[in-house]
Formats: sequence, C-alpha cells, structure tokens
Amino acid sequence: MPPQGRTAGLPKLNGVPVFNLEILQGVWEPFGKAISTIAVRMRDALTLLGWAIDSPGGKVASSIDIAIDGSPYQTAHGGDRPDVAEYFHQPGYLKSGFTFSFPAGHLAPGTHTLTVRVVAADGQGYYESAHLLLQTDAEEPQN
Repeated sequence: MPPQGRTAGLPKLNGVPVFNLEILQGVWEPFGKAISTIAVRMRDALTLLGWAIDSPGGKVASSIDIAIDGSPYQTAHGGDRPDVAEYFHQPGYLKSGFTFSFPAGHLAPGTHTLTVRVVAADGQGYYESAHLLLQTDAEEPQN
C-alpha cells in the first residue's frame, strides 16, 4: 500500500502537536498509559481514533497523517468533536476528529514505528508526535 499522506514533502515544524489518540487497537489512551508497544495481528486492520488541532494557528488542523516507519498515510479527518470544541472553548475545533484504518498485512512481521502528524491549518508544515511501537506477528498456522 503506497503512502499517500499530505505530509510527504512538507517540512516538519518545531513544537509538539496538540492531539489525542484515544483508541489504538482497542487500547484507550495508549500514549497516556505509557504503553510502549502495541501488538497487531497480520490478519487485522490497524485502527485508531482521535482528534487533533493546530493550536498555534488556533484552528482545526488542515490534515492528519499517520506515519508508519516514516511513511505518511492520510486519515479520515473532519469528524465532529463537540467535546474538544467545548474543552478548549473554541467552536472552530468542532471538526477536529479523525479515524484511521490500515491493513496490517501490508507490513512485514516485526517492529514498526507509528507517529501522528498534524498539518498546520495553513498547510505549510506539520507537527509530529513521539513514536509508538507496533509489533506485527506472522499468522500462526491453523489446524
């Protein structure tokens, strides 16, 4: 599956992205729980749900990518998140939600890195999260 993310060719900006990765493979708040590795079976899809904003720009991010081993993939971005708009007292953050699904079978068995890339509202660069490790395992033979 070739990378198709918006961050390809954009410069990485200084700073930390403002986002929350709420669910990764059924694990709630993986970054908040200091989980270092998430296991993904090769037959499953890597799935996640979250939100992100361009805090310095005071707007919704123009796009969100998930980078796997440094290769960016687009998320479905623009989902309603009234909780985020309310928390930040910023009605413009309503459309800050995103989802992502990626067939794990497109990855080689082994350890991979995942980062969240938040594209600035002006589209001129992106902020990148810390790394989370993904462990993909080869299918076990069925009897």
